[in-house]
Amino acid sequence: MKIKKIVASALLLCMVASLSACGSKEKTPEEEFSDSLNSAYNSIKNWASSASSELSKSYNYSSNSISSEESSEISTNLKKIDPFKNLKITYTGSSPYIKASTDSTQCDSTVNKYFEFKTEDKYLRNGDEFTVTAVYNADNLEEDGFYIDTDTQAYVVDAQPEYITSVDGLDLSALQSELNDKRVAVTAANKGDSTFAGISIPSPSWFSGYFDSISSEKLKSTYLLSMKKNFEEKFNKDNFYNRYIQIYEYVLNTHNGKNGNEKEKVYVVIYANNLANDGKGVLSWDLELDSKGYEEYNSAVNDYVTSKKEYYNVSEIK
Repeated sequence: MKIKKIVASALLLCMVASLSACGSKEKTPEEEFSDSLNSAYNSIKNWASSASSELSKSYNYSSNSISSEESSEISTNLKKIDPFKNLKITYTGSSPYIKASTDSTQCDSTVNKYFEFKTEDKYLRNGDEFTVTAVYNADNLEEDGFYIDTDTQAYVVDAQPEYITSVDGLDLSALQSELNDKRVAVTAANKGDSTFAGISIPSPSWFSGYFDSISSEKLKSTYLLSMKKNFEEKFNKDNFYNRYIQIYEYVLNTHNGKNGNEKEKVYVVIYANNLANDGKGVLSWDLELDSKGYEEYNSAVNDYVTSKKEYYNVSEIK
């Protein structure tokens, strides 16, 4: 309403100025035109000044109020807090299948009151950077007298267990001890048994063979299988990331009903899955070790090594 009054006043001034010019002594057309312009200019100038003053009063506007006064008010009345101070990052799994989560139990009580934390829902490997986001209600935080500079923080995965792709430089003695115990258990047999390591005692005739004793045993070959990077998404509870395999050759003293005593070869596969290095050279692996017996060495290699080459890198360890 005030603006309308100001505009009307300006128009009235222009009309008055025009009438005043008409009532004066006779002037040349050029002089009359110049006087009219000057009068109109002065009227508009006065109107603009008045309008600016009225607008300032109507809207209580000040050019410095936002940049200086409000900024000063925030810094004076609100307390800055860091929601990520003392936030602990915890990890589960082994690289490249690490999951990150947060633990805020050591954070300030104010942080625990206003904030929750979210991490990126994806697998990570050592060296990967990921972001933690602080989730909060900004209005509630400000109403209670606090503010923050940022609601995200970057972290880097470091020094976490990692699935191995090589055994170079690693101490395998603890693993070997476990594999030996497993092998002894699965090859335990009594004289007269018809099976050894889960398979029937081989016999050169149709007569069944029977176990008598172990003539000799030796390690035939050792392999490490590790998943190719392009297929890492295939890793799950039904698949393994890596596998350490040993194939042993046993020469058995056997006997059967026709030919008497015979020597037969049997091959036993022993393996451990998902070997991980804790970063200090200490290995861990899946608790369950497994094994299988074969009559033919090539069959054992085909089943446990050759058939896996599509998805796994294979290294024979001499």
